[in-house]
Amino acid sequence: MLFAKQKKKPGKRKQKEKPKQQNWFTRNLFRPFPLLWLALIATLIVLAPRVYKKLPDLTSQHRYQLTSSDITLENRPDWVPAHFLNAVLSHNQIPDNVLEPELARTISTWFEKEPWVKSVEAVRIGYPPSASVELTFREPVAVVELEGKLHPIDVDSVILPSEDFAPATLERFPVLHPSKVPPPLYVGSAWDDPVIRKGAKLASEIKPYWGNFDFVAIRAQQDQRNRAATGQGEFDPTFEIVSASGSIIVWGRAPESTHPGELTFDEKVRRLMAYQKRFEGFALPSGPYEIDITHWTDISRRVLKEAAAETDARLRR
Repeated sequence: MLFAKQKKKPGKRKQKEKPKQQNWFTRNLFRPFPLLWLALIATLIVLAPRVYKKLPDLTSQHRYQLTSSDITLENRPDWVPAHFLNAVLSHNQIPDNVLEPELARTISTWFEKEPWVKSVEAVRIGYPPSASVELTFREPVAVVELEGKLHPIDVDSVILPSEDFAPATLERFPVLHPSKVPPPLYVGSAWDDPVIRKGAKLASEIKPYWGNFDFVAIRAQQDQRNRAATGQGEFDPTFEIVSASGSIIVWGRAPESTHPGELTFDEKVRRLMAYQKRFEGFALPSGPYEIDITHWTDISRRVLKEAAAETDARLRR
């Protein structure tokens, strides 16, 4: 037939060529947005150093400069010498401006090493240029008399600089007379001796009553048999307190002692207050006395001459 369909001759079909596969980097990099970002990054790398050089140097501007008069203390108690801050600043190099990245830490280290400072609570940097320092100071609680010298200490038995005290000021603190203790190391260090440590605790606790009782000194009893070892193997010394009238109060051990049978600090104070009210002091009517408040049930007293004679006889045995 004229229009009959012709049959295709059998043979191999021509296969279509597969497009070449591109890797991930090529597919994603050569696109408009990635290329735009690459151009911007390259521009920044080239221009940033030049722009930085054109910026003004803020550290050299007067309005950011820090001086010694810009550094202040938020709290200085009366017992800390007035020249304390100036003395600290005079020993250290003040940074040029308040933009120093480690300025607060630098100022903090100045005060951390000072004997008067127990801890640095905060250093606040402000503008206009200022630095405010908040400290916790050590408070003197007693002076240790050793070999004719007076060494002021705080409740942690840390030695404070004696040159910062007027002689009349030192006389107002309880005087601690230790028996046998090692000499102090240096100002700002803790006096590592149980008599000094526990004597400082006693002086700190009894400080509010010191003037009312008219006390003048704390003495560690020299009889070693009056010392008992605690669970940590440390001696737990006993003390006596000397009044201005010459009477001696047999106090016992320091506060927080774990020795069996030891009265509490508050109980001892109550006994002293009751005794003082009843006899109008600690020397009437025929004193001075040795007044022992360590008994469980009562207070005993002896005329001091008799007590001294008995003590000497006991020590000679």
